[in-house]
Amino acid sequence: MSSEIDWFKLEKLLGVSDSLIDSFGRPVIEGVANPLLNFDFAAYLNNTTTNEYGFDVKPTGYYSDNECSNIDMAAYFWSSSTSFSDNQEFYICRIIDKQGRIVRHRLNNQEMAAVRCVKD
Repeated sequence: MSSEIDWFKLEKLLGVSDSLIDSFGRPVIEGVANPLLNFDFAAYLNNTTTNEYGFDVKPTGYYSDNECSNIDMAAYFWSSSTSFSDNQEFYICRIIDKQGRIVRHRLNNQEMAAVRCVKD
C-alpha cells in the first residue's frame, strides 16, 4: 500500500509544490490529477483526462456507515500512514475528484477506500 512518501512523489511529479505537499486542507489545483484519470471522468472534465501514467483512476467513492458515498464523484485511496487530531488516530487518504484535484484527507479505520499498490 502507498505510504505518504509514495503519494508525495506522485504529487510532485504532477506539479504540486513542495510548500503545499505535506499539508491538510491545502489549496488544490484543478486538473493536476488529469494524467491519472480513467476516461469515466472525461464527461466531467471536457475530455481532458489523459491517463498518461496508466493509473486508471475511476470515481469509486468510499464506504461508511453501511452505505457507499461519492460514487461517480471521486476516488478515495488509503495511505499506510496515520495522523492524530483531537487525540484520535486517523488514516491519511487521498481523494481524487472530478475536477482533477488531489486532496489530502483523513479517514477513520471504520471507513473503506481503495488502495494504491506501488511497484518497487
